[in-house]
Amino acid sequence: MDLWTPEDSQVSSETAILVIDVALGTDKPTVQLVAAEILCRNSTRLNPCQSLHWPSSVEGTWNTEFSARTKLLIVDALIRMTLGGPANECAFRAVAVRLFGIWETEKDDPRVRGCIGKLLKALIPRLETLGYSVFTQGNRQVTLQHVREAADSAATKPDGFLDHLSTNFADQLRAWRPTHDIQSAPHPTGENRQPSPH
Repeated sequence: MDLWTPEDSQVSSETAILVIDVALGTDKPTVQLVAAEILCRNSTRLNPCQSLHWPSSVEGTWNTEFSARTKLLIVDALIRMTLGGPANECAFRAVAVRLFGIWETEKDDPRVRGCIGKLLKALIPRLETLGYSVFTQGNRQVTLQHVREAADSAATKPDGFLDHLSTNFADQLRAWRPTHDIQSAPHPTGENRQPSPH
């Protein structure tokens, strides 16, 4: 916590993420919570397109045993990291796969699914412009159809803070504009190509 700060970082972001990853992988709720808080606090300094800037333990996977507060902080960190970077093809793909991993695992919590569904629903119009329907991030692949199905679960229960947070973030994701034409972003194979008109 003291070594990785915006004012005076004494460790690299990559090193900090490795430590956070180990902490999130423990079975100690307090340790997980502190790790999630540090991740959230520094999230805008991270690059959503760099795998070493996001804990592998929540890279397209999810631990349903996280406390409600830990879940909130990780989702908060993910969206703040995403919105803090350029709105390009890589960032849209990465956040979609990571959010879907949360949605898919939270089968027994419709409230969490509803909140994540709202975020995915906000991303769909941009994902549809990419010109392909299979998104890869880390070792995980997700199809556009999977994302659409998850988005169908979007729901709001205004009495919860996660609901309020996800609604605000969904609005920000809808307004998130590329710094340049999203069509010019590099293809995952390293090639540039025009998206399908459909």
